[in-house]
Amino acid sequence: MVRRVLFATLAVAPIAVALHYLADLPQTAEFVISALALIPLAWVIGEATEHAAEHTGPGIGGFLNATFGNAPELIIALIAVHEG
Repeated sequence: MVRRVLFATLAVAPIAVALHYLADLPQTAEFVISALALIPLAWVIGEATEHAAEHTGPGIGGFLNATFGNAPELIIALIAVHEG
């Protein structure tokens, strides 16, 4: 059930991008929609690193989880610094 909801919410990411360019929404609404889009994307990254860790062993798998597990936060921080 949870997987179905997460897969369904994957559509929020392209919708957020489209709304940014096509609709005149307040910045707060764009932020909330984009933040909601990060939830399923972070889950997909977590699932991918777990599957990669199964094939690479515990050392490299732990490195992958530590690196890519923080990717959404790193991306947000980099964009925030870039935008000021």
